[in-house]
Amino acid sequence: MALWDEIRDLRIKAGLKQKDVAAKIGCSAMRISQIEKPQEHSGNLPSPNLIRKIAAFFADSEDDRKKLELKLLYERAKLESPAEVVEHFFPNKTKEIFILANTGMPVVFISRVQDDMDKTMLKESVKEKTGLDDKAMNAFLNGRHVLPRETVIAVAIAMNQPIEEYLLLADYIPENLKDLVKNQAMSNIFRNLTDMSPDDMSDMINVINATIDIIKKRRKK
Repeated sequence: MALWDEIRDLRIKAGLKQKDVAAKIGCSAMRISQIEKPQEHSGNLPSPNLIRKIAAFFADSEDDRKKLELKLLYERAKLESPAEVVEHFFPNKTKEIFILANTGMPVVFISRVQDDMDKTMLKESVKEKTGLDDKAMNAFLNGRHVLPRETVIAVAIAMNQPIEEYLLLADYIPENLKDLVKNQAMSNIFRNLTDMSPDDMSDMINVINATIDIIKKRRKK
């Protein structure tokens, strides 16, 4: 996956807007917009220092930060290098597989969706209801494409599967909410909200998570 796609997918998966990421890492929203576009369109690449900030912001742990930083810097190096250098030095597939591992959705989530599609024969319905074309669907099922949280919700609804289960497997439930979502009462709430749009449901998750954060901070005082 190209560097600009990697950065865009990190943001989309986190459910953030360009201005949100910009505010957190100390740059302008325009700069985020630039680095999420192909190099030939934007004319420049994120600096190594900006890449390090992006990796630090999106990583969940120090180990994840190191892996993500290496992956993004690797993709940047390929774009900066002349074609002859890329051809000669970068085709080491063993190292590339290690560096670029886990660029798509969690394997357990992909497997669940594939199994559900095979059982229900609803692949065409999923594409129709989510707007995923063949290219995006195949890329997702092959671990090369990240679906936004709203699309994960839409996929669950399209296949009549529990929304909370899909969100947990896709790692889209914030830590604050995981215990609540595993609770039967919370699961029932999700199942009674299928009339909401996936976007609204995603926003609801953000609101509940933010509310819990506020409560936790007040308790610490």
